[in-house]
Amino acid sequence: MTETLIYSVGVNALWQAGLLALGVAVAIRVFKITAPKYRALLWSAAFFASALVPLAAFVPGAAIGTSMITATTSTAFGASTAQLAAPASEVAIGGAETSPKVFTYGDLLAPVGGLIWLGGAAFGLFKLIAGGVVVARLRRVAEPVANDAPGVSASIKLRSHDGVSAPLATGVLRPVILLPQIMADDLAAPSTQHALAHELAHIRRGDLIANIAEQIILCLFWWNPVLHAMRARIAENREMACDDHAVGLMRDANGYAAAIIECAERAIGSTQKHVSAHALSATGRRSSLSKRITRLVADGYSARGNVRPGSVIMACAVMLLSAALIVGATPRVALAAGPASDARSEMLTDAQRLGHFLVEAIAEGDGARAESLVAAGADINAVLEKNGTPLIAAVNRQSYSLAAWLIALGADVDQYARYDETALISAVRTGNIHMVRLLIEAGADVNLSAATQEGVFRSPIGEARRMKRDDLISLLVASGAGE
Repeated sequence: MTETLIYSVGVNALWQAGLLALGVAVAIRVFKITAPKYRALLWSAAFFASALVPLAAFVPGAAIGTSMITATTSTAFGASTAQLAAPASEVAIGGAETSPKVFTYGDLLAPVGGLIWLGGAAFGLFKLIAGGVVVARLRRVAEPVANDAPGVSASIKLRSHDGVSAPLATGVLRPVILLPQIMADDLAAPSTQHALAHELAHIRRGDLIANIAEQIILCLFWWNPVLHAMRARIAENREMACDDHAVGLMRDANGYAAAIIECAERAIGSTQKHVSAHALSATGRRSSLSKRITRLVADGYSARGNVRPGSVIMACAVMLLSAALIVGATPRVALAAGPASDARSEMLTDAQRLGHFLVEAIAEGDGARAESLVAAGADINAVLEKNGTPLIAAVNRQSYSLAAWLIALGADVDQYARYDETALISAVRTGNIHMVRLLIEAGADVNLSAATQEGVFRSPIGEARRMKRDDLISLLVASGAGE
C-alpha cells in the first residue's frame, strides 16, 4: 500500500501539475488575460487543483488508456463462500515452516521514499510554524498605533515595531498591519498611505489565508518544482493586483511607485528583518519588484486594466477542461476490488471462484483457509489476473510448504496468467534455490518464458543471469536450460 501511495500521489503529481500549469499558461496567452487579479485567480486555481488531482487515483472508474492498480480483498458471493473467505490465522500445511523472505534492495524503496517525503514535509512545516511564532511574538510586543489612518476600518489593528523593516499584513481572524516605527510616526505621509492601501488590499482579497494554505501545500509537495513555479506566479500577480487596488484608491501611480521603492530601500538596508510565511510584504523579490515598478510607470497604465469577461470565462473553461482530462487519465487504485467484482466473474464456475479466493489465501499465507477452500472444491490451477495461480502466490510468498502441498495436489507447475511469470521464473527472481529445485523436480519447464505487459520476455535462465546468481544458473543449466 505504501508503494501505491508513493506512486499515485508522488509520480502522478508531477505530470498532473505540469499539464495544469501548461493549460493555464496557454489560456492566459491565447485569451490575453492581462489583469493581474485574474491571472492570480487562474494560477491559484491550478495550484490548488494540482494538490487535489492526485487523489483521482482513488476515484472509482477506469482511467483512459491505463490499467488498474489493484489491491484485492476477499468478497463473499454466497453464504458458504463467505465463511470460507473469512480471514484466519496463518497456518503452514503439514506443520512445515514458511521459508524466510529473501531481502532485496527494492524493498527499501517505499519506506525510504516515504521517510524522505515525511522528513521534507516536517522540515517545511517546522519553518512555517517557526515563522508564525515570530510574527505572533511581534504582534504581542508591537506598540499599538492610533487607528485613524484613512481607509483603515476599526476591525484592523495597526501596530509598530523597530524590528519590522516593511509593512506586514498578518492574522486571519484578527488582521493586524505591522508598521516600521518611522511609518507609524507619520501616518499621514503619502508613502505610508500608499503602503497601508497595499496591505489593506491583501486583507480584503483574502490573500492571508490563501498564503497559509499555499505554504502548507508546498510543505507536503516540497519536491514538486512545478508547484513552486506556480506559487511564484501567484505571488507576483497577487502583488500586482494589490498595486492596482492601491493605485485605484490613491489615484497616483507614480507616487505609489515611489512609495514601493522607499519601502524596498528601507527593507534592504535594515539589519533587523523578520520574515514569515504568514506575512505579505509590500516589497517582494527584487526581480518581481522591478517588474512591478516598470508596469506602474509605463505609458498607458490603468489600475482598472483591460478586462474582457468573455476571455476570463474561456480561460477558466480551458483550465477546468484540462483538470477533467487529467482526472480521466489518472491511473486508478482499486482499494477494495475483490475478485467477484470483475464483470467476467459471472461466467466463472464455483470452482474457479473458489480458486480466486484460494490465490488470495495462499498470498496471505493462510494455510487453514487454503485447506478449507480446496476441500470445498477450489480449482488449484485457477488464474487470478495480476496475482497468478495459487502455486505462483505460494512461490511469491516463499512458502515452501504451501508450494509443496499444491504440487502434491496436482498443481500445474507451468501454469501462468497473461502478463505474469511462471512459478519457476518467480522462484528464480526471489532467489530461493530450494523453491527452484522443488519446481524443477516437479517437472517445471526450465526453458518456458513469459511475456510481461510491456512485451518483454522473461525466462528462468535470464532472471538468474540478471541477478548474477551462479548457483541458480548452474542448477538450471544442469536441468536442461539453454545457454
